[in-house]
Amino acid sequence: MKRKVIGLLGCLALLGVFTALGVFAGSLTMAPAGDVDLTIYAQRYNFEPPIIRLNKGDRVSINLVTRDVTHGFFLEGYDIDAKIRPGDSSDDSALLIRHPSKHDDFHEVDRIIFTADRTGKFRFRCSQTCGYMHPFMQGEMIVSPNYELWGGIGLVTGVAASALAFFVFVGTPSSCGDAKLLAERSPLPNEAQQEAEGPEK
Repeated sequence: MKRKVIGLLGCLALLGVFTALGVFAGSLTMAPAGDVDLTIYAQRYNFEPPIIRLNKGDRVSINLVTRDVTHGFFLEGYDIDAKIRPGDSSDDSALLIRHPSKHDDFHEVDRIIFTADRTGKFRFRCSQTCGYMHPFMQGEMIVSPNYELWGGIGLVTGVAASALAFFVFVGTPSSCGDAKLLAERSPLPNEAQQEAEGPEK
């Protein structure tokens, strides 16, 4: 009996822990993975915004705009090197991109498009010399895990682990029913002693 009580308490504790972890992880999610459309402005000697926050799995489309001279956009960890040339208007500006690992040449595109499939912090910096403070022109992209996904996994795992522990320590419903039936049929100690001594004279 004591073992069953301990097992039941353990099951409830497991369920509570995994449920709490699932709820906590889900509450951390800023937004579900999806399409993210950004405009990044480059000017001496900073990017605006300087920090980009994404979730893993986001499909990112960046419109890179220069406010003065030619600037670069090298995104570490994602094999992206782009540069934007100034024009009389944003429509005249030329956005060029290449992938360093492929050793390809710059080619013109409308936007910088990629999927945020790696978590962590990634620096982006200007890769075109734009002045004496050029080395300090940097920004940061932060890609967070998809907490909603991991929260759901934690909750399902907790329920499964609790159910398994329940059947291991407490037993199946049928075995519990058999134990109850056996207890009802078993005579109490006093009754057993009276039966052994025989009827009173």
